[in-house]
Amino acid sequence: MSLYEDIAAIVGKERATESNLDRICYGHDLAPLPDELLKGLGVSKPDVVIRPDKVSHVVDVMKYALRRNVPVTPRGGGSWGLGGVLPIEGGIVIDLSGMNHIIELNTEDEYVTIETGLEWKRLSDKIKKHGFHVGAYPTSAPVATVGGYISTGGSSGIGVSQYGTIGDQIISLKVVLPDGRVVKTNPWDSWFFVGSEGTLGIVCEATLKIFKNNIIKHMLFGFDSLDAGLEAIIKLGQLNPYYFAASHICVGAPNMLWSDYCFSDRNELA
Repeated sequence: MSLYEDIAAIVGKERATESNLDRICYGHDLAPLPDELLKGLGVSKPDVVIRPDKVSHVVDVMKYALRRNVPVTPRGGGSWGLGGVLPIEGGIVIDLSGMNHIIELNTEDEYVTIETGLEWKRLSDKIKKHGFHVGAYPTSAPVATVGGYISTGGSSGIGVSQYGTIGDQIISLKVVLPDGRVVKTNPWDSWFFVGSEGTLGIVCEATLKIFKNNIIKHMLFGFDSLDAGLEAIIKLGQLNPYYFAASHICVGAPNMLWSDYCFSDRNELA
């Protein structure tokens, strides 16, 4: 049988594809690189793409790939443009976004266990209803998956300055190793897989710390000059607690629309 037929027998035909259009899509990420450059880097279309919905599928595919010496590339939301999800020498792409359920939410001990194909925004929206929030998460939260953030290191993003990197929030991981074995890590062993880009194993489930919601008050300030705004940001950074979010995307707009609220005196925040 062909590679596709073998893999489809493992995960089901509804979760496997060898269509040319799907293979082209899964041979790219968000970086707008021409095909000629990708080929020069050794990137090629996958031979088969699968979207498993349970850990046992990943286990069986990894065992098969090891026996047949077929390269495997795990993929989350594909929201980065740094090439980590691009297949080398074809093979199998495992799209983990089909494994996207919350397994357990424990508000007493303050942790959540999820399948790592879950997008951060969906996770955040769910636990917010119970009075909790996640710690660090990527700015691409609407499409980025938990597993993708873990596998790429999770060292930057929203909340990192307060809660630390994603590794600091991991209680345990369930990982499928290249030979198909499944391991469950403790917080210290988990660091072995954080930032490994899927090269050491495929992170299928994660148990993360969650945090009780604080009261958030949204405020809008306008300034009559860029220097005044920059000085205000510096003073905000000196406040305690110092965790805050500020956006500069409306530079110029406040002065036109809310000029009554602009601060001409830079000592307003003193």
